[in-house]
Amino acid sequence: MAKGLARSIYRLSVHVHDVAQRLDQNVASVSVAAGGDIHTLGRQLQHVVHSVEEVAQRLQQHQREIIHTQQLSAMGQLAASVAHEVRNPLAGMKGALEMLRGDLEVKPQNLEIVHELLAQITRLENLVRDLLTFARPSTISVQEFELHEMLDRLLRSERDTAEAAGITVERTYGPGTATIYGDPQKIEQVFSNLLQNALQAM
Repeated sequence: MAKGLARSIYRLSVHVHDVAQRLDQNVASVSVAAGGDIHTLGRQLQHVVHSVEEVAQRLQQHQREIIHTQQLSAMGQLAASVAHEVRNPLAGMKGALEMLRGDLEVKPQNLEIVHELLAQITRLENLVRDLLTFARPSTISVQEFELHEMLDRLLRSERDTAEAAGITVERTYGPGTATIYGDPQKIEQVFSNLLQNALQAM
């Protein structure tokens, strides 16, 4: 009986060793030795089970990452679709309001409403732009540019919004130029968001 049990333990140990080698070749690093007694076999089995659990956890994490990536892709497609649908009507409304603002017969109180509507449309346009930026892959284009020139351009673009709200913008730059290295479009987006948030908050 003892010899028969020993042979059975040895056969099981060989099978465990074979499974461990297969795991080692494919998905995990497992090291066990064939032979030994029942206690050694138990330790080897426990080691293999632990390795299989680690592999299963990694596969589950990988699956969650794939699902998350698919969800982000779907959200990006939806964002792009919504942005394209909204952008054209906004452009039409903005053009009509620009024409009204240039009409000398518009009453002052109505002109103030036109300014406010234009400001809100600009805000919506920026939201649409953010949606489109989210929807398409982001690339970085680093180059040298002058920060003060960028800020001046942004201030000019928001001048009407500030004046309509009775806000006075004061520039206080340090002496000399402010040449920096970075992605001009992305840095301009940062300062544009900061400026618009400040105007809306005031």
